[in-house]
Amino acid sequence: MVRFVILLTYILFFQSLHAQETIKVGIYNNAPKIFIDALGKPSGFFVEIFNEIAKDAQWKVDYIPCDWEECLVKLEAGEIDIMPDVAYTKEREMLFDFANEVVLSSWSIIYAKKNMNIHSILDLNAKRVAILKNSIQYIYLKEQATLFDINPIFIEVNNFKEALELHQANKVDIVVINNFYSDEYIKSSSIQKTNVFLNPVMLKFAFNKKLPSHLLETTDSLLKVYKKNENSTFYKAKQRWLEPDKENIFPLWINWAVGITALVFMILLGLVAFFRYLLNLKIKELKANEKILLMQSRNAAMGEMISMIAHQWKQPLTILSMIANNIKADMELGIFDAKSAGEYHQQLSNQIFYLSHTIDDFKDFFKPNKEKQFVKELHQVIENALNLLGKTFENNHITIYKEYNKVENLNIYVNELIQIIINLLKNSQEAFSQSTVENKYIIIRTYLKKNWITIEVEDNAGGIKEEILEKIFEPYFTTKEKLNGTGLGLYMSKSIIENHFGGTINVTCKGKISLFTVKFPIITEEA
Repeated sequence: MVRFVILLTYILFFQSLHAQETIKVGIYNNAPKIFIDALGKPSGFFVEIFNEIAKDAQWKVDYIPCDWEECLVKLEAGEIDIMPDVAYTKEREMLFDFANEVVLSSWSIIYAKKNMNIHSILDLNAKRVAILKNSIQYIYLKEQATLFDINPIFIEVNNFKEALELHQANKVDIVVINNFYSDEYIKSSSIQKTNVFLNPVMLKFAFNKKLPSHLLETTDSLLKVYKKNENSTFYKAKQRWLEPDKENIFPLWINWAVGITALVFMILLGLVAFFRYLLNLKIKELKANEKILLMQSRNAAMGEMISMIAHQWKQPLTILSMIANNIKADMELGIFDAKSAGEYHQQLSNQIFYLSHTIDDFKDFFKPNKEKQFVKELHQVIENALNLLGKTFENNHITIYKEYNKVENLNIYVNELIQIIINLLKNSQEAFSQSTVENKYIIIRTYLKKNWITIEVEDNAGGIKEEILEKIFEPYFTTKEKLNGTGLGLYMSKSIIENHFGGTINVTCKGKISLFTVKFPIITEEA
């Protein structure tokens, strides 16, 4: 308490030097966070908070009404000094100064016509989408549309009221609205909230870059003081405007964590839908063409990849569900405290990081690269392939030995080489599944000899019969019918290494040991 009084006294003393400064604040209609009420007065959560800041800092406030995009233009031009309720991004930080203190966390929700089945971003294809002009959500949705190869029809609006009016007039199918926009403002019976959530963001105060630094520092300091005091205007305003039907008893991050958990499940559903869409599209494009063989091989790998994703996500998703149940149980038992909140936060963060890292690995592999890429060291490509296979070998008690020699500065088709390595490793793993060998191992070697790169994959899975050796690289040849083998993996590996790398692939056997050897000429960065 003493520390609080000292900090507040210091702020008020400092601000007495700048008493009665007039601050021009942009205000736009985004109820209940910030808006002009029926009497023409500035109102909402951010207005109440900033009025308290201005009172303690002895500032005069002049609210300047403007539409959202107009407010941002005025802020950059210096026609207004401060803009509340701005989502922070690195791009916006180049245009404005931001307070360090986060005021709120927010995300957007998709509203759609009733009986319109919207389950993921993919369902927005060819739909008319009303979205706030120059907003973070607009930028995010355009990026996602490009990523998933869909074509929503975006209709820019100046505020949410305009978006809902367009929907009422049957001029749009979808409306994107932030999570704080109360249902009482959405009066149309023909629209309903979906379970699709978008792009969590941090909301802050944004400042014109030419303002004196003490304005930003004072705002930050006072916000920090308010947030430390549970009886401050900050929490009273939050209760009044954003949580009118419940007490503000839980830390803000809990809602954030629950939102992230929901997003994780939505990402998994979207990923499966994306792969299904990509698979169908490619098959149609490449039928009756020699390239269909490459695609069939890729699709087989994709099916295995989806299975691997599901396998790698199963445990962390179970843990997330358990954490959510534990939080709920602790709340009901009344034993939820700051220490347990911190522990749950760390557990959630660890699992979410693992899920995100897994998605990045698979996204990079399926990225359609048509050009060669520079690789610093060859073993990085092999490690990427092993990462995609996850714990496949560990779960099957197969030991991987790595004998990497230095092979540097390559210019190659990275994803195609990864596909070859995965094909060889999966071939060994499937051979082990049909053998009774103990002490199972796979050795991966890399080395450079006379400007030729060599990659060897050796296993002790029982060897290959002599009559099969001559057919092993033929298309559709497989010994794994019961395992649903396609017979394309080794054929496509041979095709890729010969046609794209100018190299060779062959196999030799000695007793129970099989050795696949891939060779191709070195192509350096300068080539």
